[in-house]
Amino acid sequence: WERPLSESALNSSKMVKIWALQTLNTGFVIFCVNYAAPDGIPLGSIIFAGEYSEAVRGWYAVVGAAVLTNMLANSVVPAATNTAVMIFGSFMRCFCAKRKKHQAELIKLYTNPPFDIAARYAQLLTVVFVTLTYSAGLPLLNLFAAGYMLFTYWADKVVLLWGSRRPPAYDTKISREASEYMLYSVVVHCLFAIWMYGQPCTFPSNPLGGTLASVAAEASSTATSSAGASSMASDSGLMERLTRESTWMFFVFLLVCVGLWVLWTVLWILGGTLGELGKCIWLCLCPARTKVHPDSVDAADHLAWTEARDRIEQICPPASYAMGRHPAFKAQASFLDTAKNGDLFQKRTPPVDVEVAKLFLAALNDEYVDDVDQAVGSFFDASQIQPSDQETLSKYEQMVRNAAGEGNKTPKA
Repeated sequence: WERPLSESALNSSKMVKIWALQTLNTGFVIFCVNYAAPDGIPLGSIIFAGEYSEAVRGWYAVVGAAVLTNMLANSVVPAATNTAVMIFGSFMRCFCAKRKKHQAELIKLYTNPPFDIAARYAQLLTVVFVTLTYSAGLPLLNLFAAGYMLFTYWADKVVLLWGSRRPPAYDTKISREASEYMLYSVVVHCLFAIWMYGQPCTFPSNPLGGTLASVAAEASSTATSSAGASSMASDSGLMERLTRESTWMFFVFLLVCVGLWVLWTVLWILGGTLGELGKCIWLCLCPARTKVHPDSVDAADHLAWTEARDRIEQICPPASYAMGRHPAFKAQASFLDTAKNGDLFQKRTPPVDVEVAKLFLAALNDEYVDDVDQAVGSFFDASQIQPSDQETLSKYEQMVRNAAGEGNKTPKA
């Protein structure tokens, strides 16, 4: 229903959905199951019915251990699975190719699977988000993420070059969007770092002192003087958590990130409305300072098609829309070539007598499926059919012989 306009747009959409589901399953389901929501959150006691409202020692033994186990498996399993699939395909070609009876089966066996770039990017985003979410209290996740990058890089390089079909010509949409989504993991990292380091039992830390303490006290008094803010600050101890020596830098960096995001959003909105108007006014008022792109020379204007076709065949073949030139449709194109096969597939009635056609099909099955030598030739000799019918049936036998990979053998008379 999304109707993407390109392969890159399709894979980008798939990447977002796979990434969201994998991230929830890997890092946040176990967190939500064991989280106990504080009082005052609507439906908090129903949705979050866990045991831990803070990152205490028991939380690390239950939730932290589960997250570490999941990430340790994710650092090795995807690369090992992709490599194992490629090796298994190679073994199947070595030991099962002679057992195939039809050309279509051989084509299927020797055709490499596509390189799923959407799943690769989604797995990468999952590792980055889960690692940055919990790495403040679980620093071992950084080591697991580094191992994932190392194993995945070499495994994907081998699979892409040796075990996958040629991918389409993607643009930069997937990588650009993936890098933009990674920026949001910084905000999540700051939030969870404040939540973890603000727990005085697990990470003891002193309140701010000196000038920073006075600034924090002034900000706290301003917040508590606002309507409704005093109860929130006193109940949850939010300001006390934010003004510790272990958390204030994360809080400041969080404010900087949020401020930059708001500024980027405002500029994006204004750039699409007032920005275009400002460009028009600038062009009208200062036409002399307008930068004009020099006329570019297109190679297609001075290159004949015969020369361009040869260059396309060398750089990015094929230089044709014919089905026979496409690697995925070569096998089917021979059956759709009316100039070669004539009207063989256009007739609704058998070209010969029905009984003769049944016997001919049985002979084809005996020779090309059951490996009975000279079965079709013996049928032609024993049936004593007309030369015109034998010539008609020989066309069908030639088609079966081409499909079976025996096109260079002498037809059986």
